[in-house]
Amino acid sequence: NTFYAQLEQRTGICDPFKIATAAGLTQTDGKPLEQVKSFVLGVNPVSPLSIAEAFATFAAEGVHCNSIAVTEIIDRNGAPIPVRGADCAPIMDKGVAQTVNEVLQGVMTQGTGRRAQIGRPAAGKTGTNNDTKSVWFSGYTPQLAASVTVADVDLPIDSLQGIDLNGTHYRDVCGGCVPGPIWRQAMTEALDGVPPAEFTAPDPATVPSIGSKVPDVRGLDANQAVATLQAAGFNPQIAGQVNSNQPAGRVVYTSPRAGSTVRSGSTVRSYVSIGQRPGHSPPQPPQPPQPP
Repeated sequence: NTFYAQLEQRTGICDPFKIATAAGLTQTDGKPLEQVKSFVLGVNPVSPLSIAEAFATFAAEGVHCNSIAVTEIIDRNGAPIPVRGADCAPIMDKGVAQTVNEVLQGVMTQGTGRRAQIGRPAAGKTGTNNDTKSVWFSGYTPQLAASVTVADVDLPIDSLQGIDLNGTHYRDVCGGCVPGPIWRQAMTEALDGVPPAEFTAPDPATVPSIGSKVPDVRGLDANQAVATLQAAGFNPQIAGQVNSNQPAGRVVYTSPRAGSTVRSGSTVRSYVSIGQRPGHSPPQPPQPPQPP
């Protein structure tokens, strides 16, 4: 959580508040969120519905739609009666939303949401409030978002730790332990018969720290190689000419080598053939740096 406090120091208080509000978040009583210094740490009381609506914005690659309970009304003659629409509108850059999706998929595959895996691409986030008085799991696929919270709303308990739920004792209560499996069961049923869909990978230009594979440009002329590497999110350079049995003007190898996974935006140097000269052997390509 300290990371988000540090991030807020860079962004200021206003922008996180504006984004959260535009994504549909309000307090549980419908009032606007409180704009305070600890905003990004989750100090506002929110409902599972508004959280699901906000997560759906990421699933829709930055397009927010209001959650509505009624999607269709038909009169006694079978004619549709107009109902309020979802008023969908983009609220954030598509590349930013795609990057959030990329990050939150890691929660499901190697993070605290592993128990909520549903056998298809999904992204999610666990949550625990102070003293474990409630625990959350919110997640989504490209087609559907949902949020689950487990809390004791009737008794002023100090913590959920060590409680009994439906005859099962939970020594450790966490977002991935209790609401995570509930989310998994609900989403599995809700998506039954719906073909799995993949999230769109973020453009490496949006987040330079994302690792990307160096494309194979061997055999291309220098201009084609430069264009291909630029399209893949790298900084191409023609580093020199080498003796090779490749036709003159064609790329012999790159550094890092084709297929290497390196940080997006990194410099990729291409070495271009000057043709085969008698008495000279083609040089060995340099070893690529270790991936980050």
